[in-house]
Amino acid sequence: MLVETLALQQGLPYVEPEWSTIDHKLFSRVPLKWYEKHHLLPIRADGAKIIVAFADPLNQDEHQAARQVFGENIIHASACKSAIKEVLMKAQRGEMKTQTSAMDEQFIVRLIAED
Repeated sequence: MLVETLALQQGLPYVEPEWSTIDHKLFSRVPLKWYEKHHLLPIRADGAKIIVAFADPLNQDEHQAARQVFGENIIHASACKSAIKEVLMKAQRGEMKTQTSAMDEQFIVRLIAED
């Protein structure tokens, strides 16, 4: 509630990011570690602009990092750091499942090839 109030005072939209609702194409532009370092997430494209949620929307270094990846046309939004971390944890779990699935497929292919 505090983050939402601060966003309102700063004239920024407040977002509650969830892994299922963010634009995964935008998210895949940089590695997961980059998001962990910068505490921000791309939410979605809005026309020619990209909505980016920042845990600290006043941090100019984070703004610069976002511009380097997503361009100059960014709509700054505010989000709870804990919500950003939760999205990143879900992304990491999904990444591990994908890696495990690929390893399982390779193992099965080797088993079949050996027979």
